[in-house]
Amino acid sequence: MPESRTNTAVVYTLVIISLIVLLFPIYWMIVTAVRPGNELLSYPPRFIPTDGSLEIFWRVLRDSDIFRWFANSTIVTVITIAVAVPVSALAGYAMSRYRFGGIRETGYLLLMARMLPASLLIIPLYIIFARLGLINSYLALVIANTTFIVPFGAWMMKGFFDSIPRDLEDAAMIDGTTAFMALIRVVIPLSLPGLAATTIYCAILTWGEFVFASTLMSGQARWTGPIGIASYNQQYLVQWNEIMAASLLFIIPVILLFAFLERYLVQGIAAGGVKQ
Repeated sequence: MPESRTNTAVVYTLVIISLIVLLFPIYWMIVTAVRPGNELLSYPPRFIPTDGSLEIFWRVLRDSDIFRWFANSTIVTVITIAVAVPVSALAGYAMSRYRFGGIRETGYLLLMARMLPASLLIIPLYIIFARLGLINSYLALVIANTTFIVPFGAWMMKGFFDSIPRDLEDAAMIDGTTAFMALIRVVIPLSLPGLAATTIYCAILTWGEFVFASTLMSGQARWTGPIGIASYNQQYLVQWNEIMAASLLFIIPVILLFAFLERYLVQGIAAGGVKQ
């Protein structure tokens, strides 16, 4: 009994420490956003503002182009999801169901491609998009994001497809349906948690993507959220309270999406692990 209580205490202690580490940055963002300007660089730092105010949030909403940034981020995210999720599903299905030569090696190459940093590919991608006349277009950003989302998304979907018995597809084809219709009518409905998890993964990465957006979107009219927030970092002045306020406003959709579909994300990642 004492050993069990000790283990429980250790677990709860680790959980509390983890929560503090994870939630403190959000708390500090809130504190920085509501504190007055004369306290931003005070030393020692004050963890509780003496005179908090929501004026900064109203200033960001009133004086900046945050609604345009939000619209641009939404457009890019929705289009990227519409492209990357089906491609990931089809690639994952191929790796799960077909056993022709090189399919496993292709899957590993996809995963290795995801390990490459975006900064390594941004110059070649910029040259390609410039020659195609796609700089400062949504399409360039969608293609760039899709190239980094599909490799891991395909592995997530492969794990889900591996857990679905092939007998269900065989039974459907015996009844006269084609292999493609068996995929649409049988496999896809059973893999909805995996599709939801891949969708959330795609949305989170695209919504907060900075490297591609800052390089490929040259005009302010096409700025996404991360680029707009970075514009508060000026040459001689860093507006920390406005940066934090805008950041908090931009993470609200992600938090709501994660809270609504969290169980699908956890289930999808658990089932999407690499299986031999």
